[in-house]
This record gives sequence, structure tokens and C-alpha cells, in this order.
Amino acid sequence: MQNLVLSVLIFSAINATAIPGTDITIFKLLATKSATAQSADRLTLEPTTHTVQRKGYDNQPKFIDNHALLFTREIAGQTEIIRWSLGDSKQTQMTETPVSEYSPTPLAKGQFSVVVAAGEQQSLWIYQDGKALQRVNGPVEPVGYHAWLGNDVLAMFRLADPHELVVYSIAKDQMQVVAKNIGRTLISQNTDQLWFTLIEGDQAFIAQYNHTDGSVQRVTALPSKREDFAWHPKHGFIASDGQQLLRWQTGFEAWQPLVMSKPIALTDLTRIAISPDGTILALVHQDR
Repeated sequence: MQNLVLSVLIFSAINATAIPGTDITIFKLLATKSATAQSADRLTLEPTTHTVQRKGYDNQPKFIDNHALLFTREIAGQTEIIRWSLGDSKQTQMTETPVSEYSPTPLAKGQFSVVVAAGEQQSLWIYQDGKALQRVNGPVEPVGYHAWLGNDVLAMFRLADPHELVVYSIAKDQMQVVAKNIGRTLISQNTDQLWFTLIEGDQAFIAQYNHTDGSVQRVTALPSKREDFAWHPKHGFIASDGQQLLRWQTGFEAWQPLVMSKPIALTDLTRIAISPDGTILALVHQDR
């Protein structure tokens, strides 16, 4: 799959031609109550003035809270982590290092976990104030993406053939491969439940891993063989077919398109992030 190939290239030797040009646009996500209990609420995307629009790679958004997010930016041939405050649109560079950082995930007390690419090594570190505090991936390497299942358990995308979902307990220093041939999306609310992309043949699926009993099950097929999706606490999953955003939740027979209150020309829609309160959506797309 083309997107999966690109995700691997990002973690290869960094150069300007290897990383695609992407922007990030912020939308309000508005829900209109359904007139009947049997019908789902209607979701509408309302564009805002908050956008990252420049030539180059701006990608991998992850909300800190309802007012700010972290994302990855290419700067002079490598990548750094940026904090974006939506209130005043201020962008603050959080790292300035000789290595590349990817996939920032906010933690408590101003910390964040991040994949660090140094030469051929790709490991997972906790950062604070722009500095590396602790390596946390144990024997799992190279790491591509990650999500936390509680305070000391990590789900990690390990670059292998095929790519693997590895769950690692920091406290016990124990790891387990729970799925193979996965995509780049890993979503958890810091609980024992994880949603991830599972690839079977030419089709990508949303799958669920339960850390309590170790079970893995398919949830639904993703649209148009894409592997990016997000989870909304009230309205299920949101994904893209490349040209529009769609929504699916239990009981839906098929993915349903979201309404755009004001049409804007965006192409190659990929990664999606949703604020904790479910009212803001960050969308990655091709450079405008």
C-alpha cells in the first residue's frame, strides 16, 4: 500500500525528497442531534482560520488538550517537534537536536514520548523541555509508532517483515507480539484497549486489542484501502477515502460522509486527530 511505503520511508535516511509535503488544517466538529433515536447524530466540519500552510512536511498531529497540539515538522532535512497553541496560533519548537524526532504523544507534566531516529536506530524516548529523559522501548526496535496502555505499558509498531504490533511492559521488562502486518495507526485513551490498523491482502481494517485478556478482533474495514483513522468518544471512528472524511460506528452498514459547512479544496487527506472533548479535528493533507 502506498501510504504504508511512505510511512516507512519517513523513518529511513532523511532527505528533502523522501518526505512528502503536507499541511494541517483545523476544523470545528459540530454534532446535530438526530430527530429519532434510531438515527445517528449528524456531524458537520466547520473550517477555522487555524492552519499550518507552508512547503514541507507538517504532520502527525496529537492533541495535548482542547487548546493545543503537538506535531512533527521537517526543518533543514530532519524533523523536530512543534507545539501549536490554537488560541493564538502560536507555534513553538519543542526540540532542536542533531537527531530526528517523530510521532509525539503528550504525557503529564509537560512531557511527551517521541520516536527518535539516530542513524539506523529508531527508539522511543520521553522528552521534557526539549531534552531526552528516558529510553522506554526496552528490547523493541526499530520503533515506528506507539501508544500508551496505562502508565507503564506501551503498544509499539515495530518495523519488521511484516510490521508487528508489540506490547511491552516497562515495569516487568516483558514484550509480546500480538499482531503482524499492521499499519501506522495506533489509538488508545491510556487504557487497556487499543485500536490499530490491521492489513490483510489489499484491505486495511480497524482492529481492537484488549490488554486485559490479550484478544484481537477485527472491527470494520477501512474505506478505500486507507490506513489512517481517528476515534471520537461519542461518534465512533472517522477516516478518509483520500478526498473526504467519513464516519462509522457500531450499527452502521457502511461509512457515511461528514458534511462540510464550507467547501475547501484539500487533496490526499491522511492523518486525523480529535481533541479530548471531541469538538476539534486536525486533518493532514497535501501541501496547498
